[in-house]
Amino acid sequence: MITTTAVLKHKYDSPSGNVSYVLFQPEQTFTFMEGQFCMIEAVIDGVTIKKPYSIASTNKQLQEEKLIWFVVKKASENGMSHHLTQAINTTDHITLKWPVWHYINPQNHKNYLFISVWS
Repeated sequence: MITTTAVLKHKYDSPSGNVSYVLFQPEQTFTFMEGQFCMIEAVIDGVTIKKPYSIASTNKQLQEEKLIWFVVKKASENGMSHHLTQAINTTDHITLKWPVWHYINPQNHKNYLFISVWS
């Protein structure tokens, strides 16, 4: 498993306010496959919290723009989703660990259609 630190570059809230698009700039770029998850870790109130999220950006965006996106549903309780959508600041660092899971058979990837929408 590979680990890098990333800093929040920007956060966009969806028009409905139910999800946020969070954009990070990792210290180290990496490659990933469609359908792969990335474990996000952060220290929240002195406790290390971690949660896997599906990577929303493309591998090309990460390689060319040095940025990676995640779509995170807003949550009212304390935890990673709340931190990423409501409490994080642009100076805060998180830790990314990958690869985590892969739900696509790479031999048949041409048979998949990926749809990303804002709720």
